[in-house]
Amino acid sequence: MRRMLIFIFIFVASLNGLLAILLRAETAVASPTATITVNSAGDEPDGSGGTGSCLTLIGGCTLRAAIETAQAQAGPDVINFSGDFTINLGSALPVLSVAGLTIDGVGHTVRINAGNGNFNRPLAKVI
Repeated sequence: MRRMLIFIFIFVASLNGLLAILLRAETAVASPTATITVNSAGDEPDGSGGTGSCLTLIGGCTLRAAIETAQAQAGPDVINFSGDFTINLGSALPVLSVAGLTIDGVGHTVRINAGNGNFNRPLAKVI
């Protein structure tokens, strides 16, 4: 009987430890809430009114609109690009204030020109 109780105790303790590990693993890796794809080299802001769909008033999803869309919704997001772009900014981009926001330009050449020539380089990956 005593051996049986010891076995049950060890079994329950093992399950408890396994459950704790699984829960930690699940909360440690946050999956993106949304993947937002930049498909325009323009600099227009998001015109969707915070609906979560990146769309400017003239159509398309610019980097500025994608950042605004990501910051309007909860959770981590990924912003990627549908092709190679040179983006000419009319003003500074919004400050990245959302934890876990990834801007991923891997596989594409993305140049951001601030207009004064001081910032013009490929965007690889910003975390």
